[in-house]
Amino acid sequence: MSDAQSARDRLGDIAEPVTSNRVSWLKVTIAAGMLSGLLLSHKLWVNSRSYPVTPVHPLLRPVRFPFDYAMFAMFLTLLAFIAVAKNPAKLIATFVFLAFVWALFDQSRWQPWFYQYLFMLSALGLWFSNRTDSLKRAAALNACRLIIVSIYFWSGIQKLNPAFLTGTFPWMLAPFTGVLSAAVIARAHSLAVAAPFVEIGIALGLLTQRFRNAAVFVAVAMHLFILASVGPLGLDYN
Repeated sequence: MSDAQSARDRLGDIAEPVTSNRVSWLKVTIAAGMLSGLLLSHKLWVNSRSYPVTPVHPLLRPVRFPFDYAMFAMFLTLLAFIAVAKNPAKLIATFVFLAFVWALFDQSRWQPWFYQYLFMLSALGLWFSNRTDSLKRAAALNACRLIIVSIYFWSGIQKLNPAFLTGTFPWMLAPFTGVLSAAVIARAHSLAVAAPFVEIGIALGLLTQRFRNAAVFVAVAMHLFILASVGPLGLDYN
């Protein structure tokens, strides 16, 4: 038996039960996120609308009613089955293929959340299809981890600009002017300078085992702040 095979066996014996449980929750979360995103932007995924479609090539003619609605219903059905299936490798492959093709018919569908979930589902599909290769399974999960880390890292980097520092962040603090003290509001610029580095720190913390829990806590707190700021109880801004 080769050293690589022995490593695979040891890794599988030790980590498989815990990993499988985590992957199941990850699968449900990604499927639910994609399904929610599709429902919240349902007009984007059908062609029976006033806003024109923008295909990648003129030969891709719009799919007319009721077939566009049938495709949308198929997406929702596939995601529901992916969420509950024990081995959804074929379901994931089918969904990823159809979603990719459907996105070619309208470039407006290339939303960041859409291809984030699509890439993560693709990685999970590889995890479920490699049932006997622990190293390949680990690589598939690492791909999901890298996607999340990269999103936080780039999100922090792109906030290092004058528009965020002097415009966006003070605007996000507006709903809290009646709650925060005048001293905190006066330091809005300093907080704006720190915000990008906090998000970059989340990405770096997620890469480590020692600081991963702290990074998750800070990330959740950040998202709660964003929801409170731009959500229905704050600025009510999409």
